[in-house]
Amino acid sequence: MSAPPPSTTTTIAQDLWPGGHRAALLTVLHIPAAADAASGIDRSFLTGSDYLATGLQRLLTAFADLDISATTAWTSAGLETSPQLVRATADHGHEIAISTTGQHRAGIAELAATASRLSGTDVTGMVELLEPSGNSAELTAEATDRYSDFRWSLSRHSGDVPVLSGPAADSALVTIPTSPYWNDATWLNPLSPQPPSSFLETISTGLQSIRTLNGLMTLVIHPHISGRPGFAETIVRFLDEAIGSGDVWMPRAAELAEWWVRRQTDPSEAK
Repeated sequence: MSAPPPSTTTTIAQDLWPGGHRAALLTVLHIPAAADAASGIDRSFLTGSDYLATGLQRLLTAFADLDISATTAWTSAGLETSPQLVRATADHGHEIAISTTGQHRAGIAELAATASRLSGTDVTGMVELLEPSGNSAELTAEATDRYSDFRWSLSRHSGDVPVLSGPAADSALVTIPTSPYWNDATWLNPLSPQPPSSFLETISTGLQSIRTLNGLMTLVIHPHISGRPGFAETIVRFLDEAIGSGDVWMPRAAELAEWWVRRQTDPSEAK
C-alpha cells in the first residue's frame, strides 16, 4: 500500500496565542473622511462618508454591548473633521492609531502627535495603504524612518501571522497582515455592492479556517459602510460567532504587538 500524499495544510504552533486560544481576531475600524479625496483616495470609496459620525456611534454602541475593544485608524482628514469623535472613541476604550492612506510624504510624526493630543492616549501604530488610491508615488527616503516611533504597522502585507522586524525587542516593529477579502470595502463598495450575506459568509469561513490554522485574522471595516443599518448587524453576528467559539483571542493591535514581541524574543515570558 502506498503512503498517503503529504498534507498541504500549514499548521502554526498551537501555543501561539495567550490563554490557550486557538486563533486571534483583530478588528480595525478605518476612518477616512470626504476630504481624503484630495489625497488621491478613490472617490467611489468615499461615497457616503458623511455617514461617518452616525455609523461610528452605532458601531461603538454595538461593541460596548459585546464588551469588545477594537483598534481605530484615523486619516489626517478624519482627525481634522471629527476631532470630537476621536476622544469619544478613546473614552469607549478603543485604541487610536493613524492611517497614512493617501499620505506618502513626511508629516507622519505630526499626524501621530495630533491623534495623541485629541484622544489623550499614546499612539503606537499606523495603518498604511488600505484603500484605493490614485497616488502611486513611492515613499521617499525622508520617510523611510517613519516607523521609528511605532510598535506596529498594518498594511497590504499578506500572511497568517504577524512578522517581527528590528534588531531588538525595544525597537522591534510588528507588521500585522491583512487580506483584501476581509475588508468591507471589497464587498460593500457603493458602486458594486454585494449582499451583506456574502461578506458574512466570507469572514465566517475565514474565521473557521484561521481557528484550524491557529492563525490571525484581521477584519477591516469602515463606519461609513459597516455602520449602516443591516451592515452593522452583519458585523455583530460575526463578532458574536467569534465570541461564541470560546477560543478566539480578540486584542487591540497594541496588545497583539506586545504579545508578539514577547513571544518571539522570549517565549518563556509569553504566558
